[in-house]
Amino acid sequence: MNKDSEAHYTSVGSIQFSKSAEAIPCDSKGLKTPEKEESQSRSWILSGVIAGLLFGFGNLCVVRISHFGFYVRELTLFGGFNLALAIFIIRTIQQRRERSAYRIKDEDSGNYYFSQQESPFWDPDTEKFRWAAVLAILMDSVTKISGGLTAILSFKYALYAEINQGAITTVFSISSIFVAMISFFIFGEKLTKFHLIGMFLLIGCALLIVFSKTSGSNEKMEIYGEEVDKVSTVLPVFFALLTTLIYSLRTICIKLYVKKLKFHTIDYMTYSYLFTGALFMPFCLKHTIEMGIIPEVVILGIVCGVLNGLASIFLFHATSTGVAGPAYALRNIEPIIQAIFGSIFFGSYLNSFQIVAIGVGIMGSLVITMKNKK
Repeated sequence: MNKDSEAHYTSVGSIQFSKSAEAIPCDSKGLKTPEKEESQSRSWILSGVIAGLLFGFGNLCVVRISHFGFYVRELTLFGGFNLALAIFIIRTIQQRRERSAYRIKDEDSGNYYFSQQESPFWDPDTEKFRWAAVLAILMDSVTKISGGLTAILSFKYALYAEINQGAITTVFSISSIFVAMISFFIFGEKLTKFHLIGMFLLIGCALLIVFSKTSGSNEKMEIYGEEVDKVSTVLPVFFALLTTLIYSLRTICIKLYVKKLKFHTIDYMTYSYLFTGALFMPFCLKHTIEMGIIPEVVILGIVCGVLNGLASIFLFHATSTGVAGPAYALRNIEPIIQAIFGSIFFGSYLNSFQIVAIGVGIMGSLVITMKNKK
């Protein structure tokens, strides 16, 4: 590859041409120029809002089938795998066309189809394979699997406690506090008085949900033809809090690797979903055969995986390019969607405590996004 061609590569290996065949503003190392910084300073806000919408409708799908536990997680991973495979194919075709159009050959293979310089696992500085990138994918996979499972369990036990799932997703808002606090120590992102106020409001939200209902364990309810015990509201809130902690760590890991390894967010998420989806696909097929195909469960599980996969890409683009805490807080349009449509489709109506809890949670999320006056 000649020197002129090298200038068109970012450090993650993506070719970036404008229609006039001039490179999009970035230096030879792929670092953003002021023009790109200004554009991305606005894009992370929109990305956060889109993530909230997608998460809302995605988790609305999984609420209905959360009774089936880890099988639902396998279905969502299968949906995420199909999404990632489609993105991978599209990006590969796009890169091939760009290489062919601008006659950029790989110096090793001499063809236009593939270049190791385009691989996120190739370090352009040392010209060696990046094992740290593999570790990043593995860490994301572990947190994604465990966090997804605890989220499904929080919905499952919310169903057993007869709590509207919109109230439970409001508890997920506490992630923005965890993300902001961890970012303070790792990235030096400052915590403001608004972060602290938001933290107290979100904690208050969780407490209101706990006290909103006290179902006795001796009571019964029927779900998918199976009789189950009702549970206390403490159980779904516990799993929701555990989910927030896991996903907070995932958000920080992604931001860390995107910044340190200059790993493109889409590449990072694509490879992670491909890995976890391929890993659990045999188990998903096995359980589907054992349980028999239940169309509603299979369809909703896969749709949830696709929507949540897209939501994750938008969310982690927002947290990687914007201020992590406020960016994560923007996803909190999700509880509104869950509360409204959960009441319409599933009959999970909100009581007064839960309505106040959602209001307090949303208020806390909005407060987090506010800035101190200079």
